[in-house]
Amino acid sequence: MAKIGVVALLLGMALLIGYGLYILLHTIYTYEDVPLIIKIVLPVILGGLCLMTLSVLRDRFRQKDRDKFKEVEF
Repeated sequence: MAKIGVVALLLGMALLIGYGLYILLHTIYTYEDVPLIIKIVLPVILGGLCLMTLSVLRDRFRQKDRDKFKEVEF
């Protein structure tokens, strides 16, 4: 039951953050007063953040298979 709660919490947070990023990017690209440097740099920062997060998750899943302490419970 606790795992379902954690999944629901993480899914809800991901949806809320995704919607917030959508609104932020939509607002930045529809207003003409926003400087060009902000319009260029913000997607680069968000892309780098996504790539770093994916690489950390990939490394954690790969390391999970090579863990020497299989009998230890968390």
